[in-house]
Amino acid sequence: MTNLVETDKFSIPDGMVEASQKAEGIEILAESLIVDSPMKFSSGGCLLSEIKTVRNGIKDVLKDKKAEAQKKHKAFCALEQKYTDPLDHAEELLKSKMSEWVTVQQMEEQEAKDKGSNAPSVIPSNNGISVRETWRCEIIDKSLVPREFLSVDTKMLNGLAKSTKGAIEVEGVRFFKTNTIVNG
Repeated sequence: MTNLVETDKFSIPDGMVEASQKAEGIEILAESLIVDSPMKFSSGGCLLSEIKTVRNGIKDVLKDKKAEAQKKHKAFCALEQKYTDPLDHAEELLKSKMSEWVTVQQMEEQEAKDKGSNAPSVIPSNNGISVRETWRCEIIDKSLVPREFLSVDTKMLNGLAKSTKGAIEVEGVRFFKTNTIVNG
């Protein structure tokens, strides 16, 4: 029989308690460490290695439980999808039909109003269903779209910065280098 710590929602393996204590200790050490010398920098490196070891240990302890939970989650999502797909289709179908009817009624009402009629609208508005106007766009010719509506591809620019080490100039862009500490 495995020793488990019970929580309100699931069981936590014993190894997690020890890992949690190690993680809290490492956090305290990291908060108190002042990197102001080569020796302290090396101490930081040792702490980074310990962080990696403890993190991997936690992942290993929880790997099976996570896989089991993910499998159950996936099964429940598939079951939910199976039973809600017909509802989604029905909702989309009804909204489309109702929207088409409203559009026709609005055009007929506008025509009547243009001819001087003051007839009330026949579109119901009292059963919890309302009609909201939604304005959208359709790109007809990308080359004619004003510049202020174009997006900058920062992912591509960061890739260019990395591959050229900032040697290429791009108007309106500054490439720069940062240092990232890598453990392992």
